[in-house]
Amino acid sequence: MFPETIHYTLSEKLKDFTNEYLSQPNRAAIIRKYREDLDHISPVEATRIFNFLALRNDSFETIKINIDKFTSIVYKPLRKNCHPKKHFNFYDKLHTENAQLLKTIEQSRPLVKKFLHANNRQNSTFTIEIFNLLDIVRKQTLSNKKEKKALVHLLEKILPSYMHYFRIEKLFYDDLTQLLIDCEHLLRTNPKDNTLLNRLVGRLYFRIHLTIYREELILFPLGKQFIHERIIQF
Repeated sequence: MFPETIHYTLSEKLKDFTNEYLSQPNRAAIIRKYREDLDHISPVEATRIFNFLALRNDSFETIKINIDKFTSIVYKPLRKNCHPKKHFNFYDKLHTENAQLLKTIEQSRPLVKKFLHANNRQNSTFTIEIFNLLDIVRKQTLSNKKEKKALVHLLEKILPSYMHYFRIEKLFYDDLTQLLIDCEHLLRTNPKDNTLLNRLVGRLYFRIHLTIYREELILFPLGKQFIHERIIQF
């Protein structure tokens, strides 16, 4: 059964939630109001929300910001409701690589914090370590970018009702690449700019986390549900 035919009532409630959340000042109250509905959200329902956001008459940047916000809102319910039954080598590889990237990010926090300290930015050893760290993050981030974008492209073809969201999702991968380029460029040209470097590294880590959340809890489950194993072998 394709997603257009299931949970119509829940979909309408989640659409109401999305509209109220974006228009009302007391957003915490809106989340409480729809908590029971949010607790039953599935990858398909989350995709509906993101596609609805992509169709709004907002700027491109606003659409991306809203998708990020709603990713944070639905993360816990999706994680609780996600019980994948199918196991493909393709996804197992991506799961492993995502886990390794998140581990690298978590282990890097002390080093980044030390580097951002004013005195340590003069230390060439710290600069080299940060370059090495970004190189590892870049390799881990870009190693499977082609496969992930191809997966989203397939989902766009198989689930055309949600193509507007999938097209935005492919652009998030380009954002990641650009953030890595910006961080490395700043380190080479102006490593003393603590404010900008802190902002760029923060945006990079934020983008990595939210992109992986959507992959693990929405895109990969959708792929397992709607794309045959033979098709997914790139």
